[in-house]
Amino acid sequence: MVTITKMMMTIITEQNLEKAIIHDLEDLGVKGYTIIEAKGKGGSGIKSGAWMNDSNIQIELILDNALATKIYNFISDTKKYDNYSMMVYLSEVNVLKRHEEN
Repeated sequence: MVTITKMMMTIITEQNLEKAIIHDLEDLGVKGYTIIEAKGKGGSGIKSGAWMNDSNIQIELILDNALATKIYNFISDTKKYDNYSMMVYLSEVNVLKRHEEN
């Protein structure tokens, strides 16, 4: 089994930001992502998922260090998302290498 080390970035934010944040991520060079509907309780209260304004999404990205840093800095520095709930975290992961990377 061959694995490669990458960074997994997880972004948890309001569902109504989905199109905007995906647009920004793709502009920054992201080629793929997974989006999961998310419910739960945290600093911004309970998100039950009952309607769009009460729903969160979780975006998962597997990235190299350079792109992870670029995205993290963009989200940190931009004022675009200041008025929205958003949590971003990074984890180092080992990814099973199944095919050649492009």
